[in-house]
Amino acid sequence: MTIARLRPSLLLGLAILTFAGTGARAASLDHIQASQQLELCAHPDMLPFSKQSEPPSGFQVELAQALADRLGVELDISWIISRRSASKTGCDLYAGVARIDDAPSKYLKLTDAFMRMESVLVTAAHRPALHSITDLQGMTVGVAPGSVAAHRLNQQGIRTSTRFLDESKRLQALLNHAIDAAVVTQLSAGWLQQQLQQQQEDDEKRAENEKHSALNILDAEQLLGARLNYDYALGLRKADQSTLEHFNALLAEMKADGSLAGLLRHYGLDAAGHIALSSKPITTN
Repeated sequence: MTIARLRPSLLLGLAILTFAGTGARAASLDHIQASQQLELCAHPDMLPFSKQSEPPSGFQVELAQALADRLGVELDISWIISRRSASKTGCDLYAGVARIDDAPSKYLKLTDAFMRMESVLVTAAHRPALHSITDLQGMTVGVAPGSVAAHRLNQQGIRTSTRFLDESKRLQALLNHAIDAAVVTQLSAGWLQQQLQQQQEDDEKRAENEKHSALNILDAEQLLGARLNYDYALGLRKADQSTLEHFNALLAEMKADGSLAGLLRHYGLDAAGHIALSSKPITTN
């Protein structure tokens, strides 16, 4: 299976989003309403979070579109790949930023968290059961470069691969057997799991004797014994307190009316942001 064919990493994207400069044009709710435009900053190739496609796709894009619809304005997207490019845009928000220990951001006003982003470790089912980090000995684990997970695994002498920078490429490498396991967010794992399930249901020509292996999705924070999870919020640029409160109210509305839960389900998660497991095995060639 090829990830590029799926329907619409985090740490690299998180660094861009957390430390981007404020720019000159991003402004308050009054400016957004006056311009009739909400401008999103997003990475052009970071599925399942964002993708510069036609139409644009990804979790952050869909969330920003839902917010723009509630504001009654159009959504525009500035595609960024670095802090430098972000600082030159006039975008109003990032639709996914880590909110850690409620510490204030130097560059952004952070909304209330709308979900908890969790790290999971994904392997093929034919691998032996994993009960602790030492069970990963002899395996190659795909991780984000410079991440806490990479540091923890390196401490234990476990071989890591940082060639696959974003989570979709890491999962593709797992499907291609280039690595034995991948540390990704539950959003990416749920997204992949959902696509595999759909492919399995749609493929009526599958031979009965064809061999497949299911995916195992494990709690990476518990397995690695390291703090990996964090609250996930919107990051608003040059926003005043009134604008922050208004976006908090929009998120609360989306939670109350079930639209946020519907968006999470689109990416294979339940209303609480956990992976929605299927009762039948999810398989891959």
